[in-house]
Order: sequence, then C-alpha cells, then structure tokens
Amino acid sequence: MPTHINKVEDLTDLVCSDLARKSRLLISVAGVPGAGKSTLVEKVIDDLQKKGIVAKALPQDGFHYYRKELEQFDDPQEAFRRRGAPFTFNAGAFIDTVRRLRSGVTVAAPLFDHSKKDPQEGDIVIVPEVQVVFIEGNYVGLKDEPWCTLADMTDSLWMIQEDNATVRERLIQRHLKSGVSSSLQEAIERCDGLDWQNALYVMEHTMAPNVVITIG
Repeated sequence: MPTHINKVEDLTDLVCSDLARKSRLLISVAGVPGAGKSTLVEKVIDDLQKKGIVAKALPQDGFHYYRKELEQFDDPQEAFRRRGAPFTFNAGAFIDTVRRLRSGVTVAAPLFDHSKKDPQEGDIVIVPEVQVVFIEGNYVGLKDEPWCTLADMTDSLWMIQEDNATVRERLIQRHLKSGVSSSLQEAIERCDGLDWQNALYVMEHTMAPNVVITIG
C-alpha cells in the first residue's frame, strides 16, 4: 500500500530519511497535466535546501520532440495536434539522461522553452554534488515501454492527486499565459479535449506509486 502524504514538510522528512541510506536519490513525480507537479517539486526543493540538502528537478517536458522532428513523423499533422501525448516525447533520450544521473556524472539536459515551443539544450545542469533529483512529468510512472524502465533506475514513485475542477482551471490559465491558446474558448477546448485525453491515459496506465500526495 502506498504512503499517503498531504504536507510538504512530511515529504521533506521522507526524503531525508531515505537519503540517510543513499548518496543520491532519484524520485519520479507523476500526475495528470495540471496536477501541480512542478510547483510541488519546487516547494520540496526549497524545503530541502533549508536543511542543507542539494536537490534539483529534471522535467520530462524538456524532452518534447522538436517541431522539426515532428515534421518527419508519418503523420505530422496528427503529431502536432497530439503534441503532449507520450509518443511526442523522446522517451529514449529521457531515459538515457536518467541512467547517467544514476552514474553520478555531471549531466546536462534540455528545458522546454514555451516562447520558442521547443526544448532548449543544456539549460539544466546536474552536478555530482546534487543529492536528490526529482524526475517530474506526466508519464514518468507509465507501465508502457520504454517508460517503465525508469522504475528500475529510480528509488521511488510519487503520484500527485488533485480534483478535476482545479486541474481544469490551471490548464486553461496555463494555455492562455503561455500563448498555446489565443482565446479563452480555444484554451477550454484544448483542456477538455487533448489534455483530458492525456490525463485519462496517465490515470489508467501509471504504475502503483510508493507515495500518493494530496496537498490542498
């Protein structure tokens, strides 16, 4: 049975306890689009830093296929329309990056640039001194190949749960702010269409987590 946690401080305590037995922790943080993964990870990292623990995030979003790569798909129109679905990510490159994190070498990774709508290479650098890496994204806990191989490389899988109404409002505002949608109606249609389709996939295909998080 998973551990249920509803306070950032309790998550920090859990990390500190696990870190006592390891030199580096790799923690996958999964959840549906808009669940609050990035925000939660930022809060835990800040809390860990107050305790003298060096932590960093590796977002899955940096491993979107570039637009020029999507143009080479068998059905480019569908690839662009579904951008954000599992098959529109370079899962192989993502997994290779996590594997190098486990080896303890300095790792450079991309970060998604919303203004350019493409990844920006080398924007994240994780040095050997980093003690905890949060591997954050919608699909980091999937049972599907090749995503499932992450389970053997990481120490724990956290799953964030949030009510659907809150997730929906966050996504609508995110699409408007980032420019993904040019109008409120377009943002609503994207949220209730592609985003909900991806959310259902996450809920139906994610492995049983070690920790379930519900923070209001």
